Amino acid sequence: MAVYTQTNAPVYTIDNVYLQTHIETSEANNKNMTSYTWKVAYTPSGQDQAHYMCGGTDIEAHVNANTPVIDVRLAKDDFIANVVPFINTHSVVLTQSSEFEKNDWRS
Repeated sequence: MAVYTQTNAPVYTIDNVYLQTHIETSEANNKNMTSYTWKVAYTPSGQDQAHYMCGGTDIEAHVNANTPVIDVRLAKDDFIANVVPFINTHSVVLTQSSEFEKNDWRS
């Protein structure tokens, strides 16, 4: 078993993972169109809970390792393995803001 040290992002805890589904009826052909959004609630150490959202799809051709569009049929552990690089980037951006930026009502 390999041990990995995370050096490019702060430590965080994944609290919850949700899959949101939105169904619309197309007026042109009167068919239902379904869209998906993965929502990850996580807490970086010493910070408030944050949310990361990415696209989901049930069309295999739309899944791409370079973009945050993740298959909706994945089990939770497989989803987390795929989304961790994107959460790492998101958490770095969140934790690199200065105290001035955190206390500014415009940010």
